[in-house]
Amino acid sequence: MNGHLPIVSVILLVGVVLLYNFPRYTDHDEAAIRAHLTNISRDATSIPVMTFNMRLDCEESDPNNHYTKRIHRINELFRSFEPWLVGLQEPFAGQLLHLQSYLPKHLNVIGYNRNEHDLGHPSRHNDFQVGMIYDARHLHLEEQDYYWLSETPRIPESKSWNSMGIRTINIARFTIRDGVLAGTHLIAFNTHLDVRSEDARRHQASIAADIISRWKVLYPHAVFMMFGDFNSVPGQGAHRILTSQLSDAWTNCSLSHSCTTNAFGTTFHGWLGTFANVYLARPLQVVAFTLSGLGLEIPHAIPQQASQWARALARLFAKAPQYSLLESLPAWPYNRLHVDWILYHHESSPESSTVVVPSLVAVIDVRSTNFSSDHFPVVGVFTVGRK
Repeated sequence: MNGHLPIVSVILLVGVVLLYNFPRYTDHDEAAIRAHLTNISRDATSIPVMTFNMRLDCEESDPNNHYTKRIHRINELFRSFEPWLVGLQEPFAGQLLHLQSYLPKHLNVIGYNRNEHDLGHPSRHNDFQVGMIYDARHLHLEEQDYYWLSETPRIPESKSWNSMGIRTINIARFTIRDGVLAGTHLIAFNTHLDVRSEDARRHQASIAADIISRWKVLYPHAVFMMFGDFNSVPGQGAHRILTSQLSDAWTNCSLSHSCTTNAFGTTFHGWLGTFANVYLARPLQVVAFTLSGLGLEIPHAIPQQASQWARALARLFAKAPQYSLLESLPAWPYNRLHVDWILYHHESSPESSTVVVPSLVAVIDVRSTNFSSDHFPVVGVFTVGRK
């Protein structure tokens, strides 16, 4: 019996090494998806978009992750992809001012419009935490609206349901300026659901779904898209609520032979980079998301010290679960633990002639170091056609 122990140990060691190192996502994989992205974005019927939690400007344990270093990588990301529309999460107004100094002048920013003071005024510090950047060469802004995801959605700075942060939704209606899509309405929603409270996330998603429903009635022939960091993953409460109004672009893309995607399993990496995608990390992520989906409080950043882990465990077991295990689990087979999604409406209405189909949905800017954020961005290219 003892003679078999070395063999078993070697097998276990090899298994752990494989789980630690696979699946691999290499520079070649990144280059291939970017090349395809560039090609299909040039199609006259295509709309290239992106959702990106660009990480707030704060002190970082690794100085290389500070915003002053990351801004150059973010600038390169925008210039290499050239999206028509980007839903951003977390930036302070000063961050966007800094970024705009690098970006082309045709990229405009919209957030909470106070009709007072410029972007650099202290009162506007949090006005762009769900800001959108759009390419004015292709899109003309027709109107914009802004809600607080609380029991009083029209009261600025309001929050409810034990939400850790003030959560909002930014809404913009555009008209496509040029090409065969000229005159088409594009209505975009951008949000960032709460990081701590599952109860808040579900209520916030319900308010957002109701807002989307009302816009769909007003503009039945428009193209609808939603961007966000939802702090939950497919299969959980917020995803179920929002996909009652819109379709998940990644899900539909993965089911289509004519749509390109990449098998990258996570978007929030917490400065771990590609390691967050390996098989060894996935069970830990499934457990963390399930605990969060149950309504238990988990840390919103990876603890770095023993004392931080102790506090996190104390908060975790401080209260009983609010929701059942079945409704809290991520969607099987646990190969897509994305908190950042792009949602869309594939047919505006039964009477509408507009059809929207994803031709590419992918996680990009995947790195093992020199990150643009602690989230990897998700990009989508959508083909708009007629029935």
